[in-house]
Amino acid sequence: MSQSGCEKCQSGVYSGEYSLFEGGSAQPARVADSPTAQAQLHHCTMCGAWWQFNQREAHVIPEQEARSVFPDYFASRAGVLRVTSNNSFKPNPLRGSA
Repeated sequence: MSQSGCEKCQSGVYSGEYSLFEGGSAQPARVADSPTAQAQLHHCTMCGAWWQFNQREAHVIPEQEARSVFPDYFASRAGVLRVTSNNSFKPNPLRGSA
């Protein structure tokens, strides 16, 4: 995982533009919400970066922090995701998709 995200996800996050990114949005895909932290978790399928968005900022966080702040997301995905060669997560074909 990139510590600062790739050029594509940085551009989408920091510009605020919603033009085409993989999957149709300029920003990495939103995958989870944390009402307690008042934050959303986004994941870049290009570089594997985990982005935490809140009302005023967005920044890359380590996977361990993402797991701590958004435990329900990772618990629901246990066994369904596999790490690819570029450290991004893809559905595990042996387990099906969620």
